[in-house]
Amino acid sequence: MSGTNQSTKYRPDIDGLRALAVIPVILFHAGFTIFSGGYVGVDVFFVISGYLITTIIFEGLKAEQFSFSGFYYNRAKRILPALFFVLLLTLPVAVYLMLPNDLAAFGKSNVYALTFLANFYFRKSADYFAPSSDQLPLLHTWSLAVEEQYYLIFPVVLFLLWRFGRKHVFGALLGIFIVSFLLSILGARNFPVSNYYVLPTRAWELLAGALIVFLPRLHVLQRHQGHWAVREGLPLLGLLMIVFPVFAFDKMTPYPGPPTLMPVLGTVLIILFFNERGWAARLLSVRPLVFIGAMSYSLYLWHFPVFALGHIYQSQHGVYVPVGWLFALLVGMAYFSLVAIERPVRYSKAGKLGMSALFGVISALMIAGGWLLQDRPEEFKAYKPAQLQLMRAPAHDPGVHTWDKCSATGIANACEGGDVHAARKVILFGDSHSYTLFHGLSEELKSRGQKLLLITDGNCPPVFAADGVLTDDKCVASSRAIYKALLQDSDVDAIVLVARWSWYIHREPFDNLQGGVGEKSSNFLISHQKSGEGRVSLLSSLYEKTFRSLVASGIPTVVVNTIPEPGWNVPKKALYMLSDASFDQLSLSYGAEVFVKRNAAFDQTLAKFKDISSFRVVHPSSLFCNASVPLQCTSLMNGALMYADDNHLSYLASTMVSKQIAKALDNFQEASLKLR
Repeated sequence: MSGTNQSTKYRPDIDGLRALAVIPVILFHAGFTIFSGGYVGVDVFFVISGYLITTIIFEGLKAEQFSFSGFYYNRAKRILPALFFVLLLTLPVAVYLMLPNDLAAFGKSNVYALTFLANFYFRKSADYFAPSSDQLPLLHTWSLAVEEQYYLIFPVVLFLLWRFGRKHVFGALLGIFIVSFLLSILGARNFPVSNYYVLPTRAWELLAGALIVFLPRLHVLQRHQGHWAVREGLPLLGLLMIVFPVFAFDKMTPYPGPPTLMPVLGTVLIILFFNERGWAARLLSVRPLVFIGAMSYSLYLWHFPVFALGHIYQSQHGVYVPVGWLFALLVGMAYFSLVAIERPVRYSKAGKLGMSALFGVISALMIAGGWLLQDRPEEFKAYKPAQLQLMRAPAHDPGVHTWDKCSATGIANACEGGDVHAARKVILFGDSHSYTLFHGLSEELKSRGQKLLLITDGNCPPVFAADGVLTDDKCVASSRAIYKALLQDSDVDAIVLVARWSWYIHREPFDNLQGGVGEKSSNFLISHQKSGEGRVSLLSSLYEKTFRSLVASGIPTVVVNTIPEPGWNVPKKALYMLSDASFDQLSLSYGAEVFVKRNAAFDQTLAKFKDISSFRVVHPSSLFCNASVPLQCTSLMNGALMYADDNHLSYLASTMVSKQIAKALDNFQEASLKLR
C-alpha cells in the first residue's frame, strides 16, 4: 500500500462540490419537480465526508499523532453548535404551528436527532399512517445520524487495521465497501425503507471517499494527469455524473442501489483527479459556489425546518407562503448560523474540557426538553373543545382484527368475518383499501349467512398475469398463487376486488388542486414504465386481463371502483381548521372533475365489462362526489369525516360503501346467477 500525497490543504473546489450537493437537495425539497433527483446531493456529501475524514485520520496515524478524543472533540465542535441553534429556534415555531400530537412526535425526533439516531426513528415511522414527510421538520437529520454513526465506528476500524495490518487497509476497506454495496442492492428490492436510512446500506458511499486516500499506486494515476482525457475529461465526466441524476432520477428510483453508483463515482472522479488548472476545478472554484459551499452545512440544517414549517403553515392553516420568502429566510438563517455560531465555535481557543462540558450540558437539557414535549405536549399546547370532539369520533373500523394480523397472509390464514360458521363464502381481495371495508361488509354478510374472507396486502393491487409475465414483482407473483387457489375452491360464491386502481396507474400522489396532495407514490411495478402512456397502457392491460380471467372462470365478481382520494390528511386538516373555526364552518371539498380526469383510464377499462351479467361495478364516487355538494368531491358529510387519513375511508364511510357492495352481491342472487 502506498499513501496519498493529498492532504488537508484547503481545496476551494471541494467547497464548490459541497454547493453542487446542497443546491439540488434544497431545490428538490422546495418542490421544484425539474430537480426530481435532487436527493443525490446527500450521496455527494457522504463521499466528500468519507474522503476528508479519512484524510485527517490517515495523516494523524502517519505522524503517530492521532487521538480519538481529539478526533471526536473536533467532530463535536463542527457538528453540534449549529445543530443546537437550529433545534432551539425551531421549537417555538413548531409549538405555534403544530397540533399537540404532532408536537409530541417533534419532541421525540429532537431526542433522536441529538443522540444521532434519527435514521432509526424515521425508518420506524415510515408506515401507511405516518405523517407526511414534508411536514417533519427534522427528517433530514437522518443523514447526520448516518455520518455520525460512521464516524463513531470507522476511526476504530481504521486504527486497528493500521496497527495490525497496514498493508491490507485498502483491501479490507474495499471488502467492506463491496458488502455494503451488495446489501444496498438487496435492500432496494426487499426492504426499501430501511435500505434508505441505515448505515450498513449507506456505508459504501462514505467508504468510496475513504478508498481514495488508500488507493494503491496513486502516483501512477497522477503521472498520467498530463493526458487531456485524465486531466480534463475525467473530472468533467464526474460533474456530468452528478448533474445528470439530479434531473433524471426521481422518488421511484431504487435508492440507494445501482443508480447511486453514478453520483458516487462522479464525486470520486472529481476528488481523485483534482487539477487546480482544470476546467472542472475552475468551475467548482468560482466564488459564488465556494461561498455557498462554505455555508452548506448550515443551509442543509435549516432548509428542511424552513420548508416543513412553511408547508404546515400553508397546507394546514390555509395561509399561502411565497417560496421566495422561504428561500430568503433560509439563506438569512444559514448565513447567520455560519458567522455567529459555526465559525466562532469551530475556531474557538476555549479549553477542551470546558467546551466538552458545555456541549454535554446543552445536549442533556435539550434531550430532557424533547422528552417533556414528547410525554406532555399538552403542557405546551392544548386542544380546543371542538378539536377534542372531533378526536373522539371513530376513524378506523372498531373490529377486533388488526392490519398486522390480516395483511399479506394469503388464503390459509385469511381473516374471517360474516357468518364464520358458513361453508359458502365471499372473498374480499385487494390492497389496504379492502381492509377498511372488511368490518362493514362483514356485518352486511352475517345476516345473509355468508362467510367473508379478507385477503389483503398493502401497495399490492389484486392483478392476475400469466406465468412468466412480470414475475419480478412480488404482488403479481402473490396474486397469481391466490387466484389459482380461489378458482379451484367450489365454495366461493363471489369475489370482491378493491384497490387504489388509479393510484397504481399514475404512480403519482393525488393532487386535488386545492392545496391537498397525497402523501405517497406507488412502488408497484417500479422496474417498469415510470409514468405516462406506457404505464397507463400496461396497468390497463393487467386490469383487463384480470377481470377477463375471472369472467371466464364463472365466479361472480364485484369490482369496487377507485375510492376518491381527498388529497389532504382529512382528520389532521380538520383539526387544524378547528383551531380557528367551528364544525359548521368546515369545508373539505375539491372539484369533482379532478377525480373524473384521474380515474378516466380505469373507467374505460371497466366500460368493457358493462354488459357481462357476472360482473358488477360499485361506484363509491357516487357517495362522495356530486352528492352533498354539487360538482364537488367532499370529505365531510353531515358533520362526519369520511376519511381516516389521506386515502383510507373512515369507519362510517366504509359502512356506506359496504352497503353498495352488499347490494351488488344481492343482485347476483336475485338474478339466480349460478355460473359455477
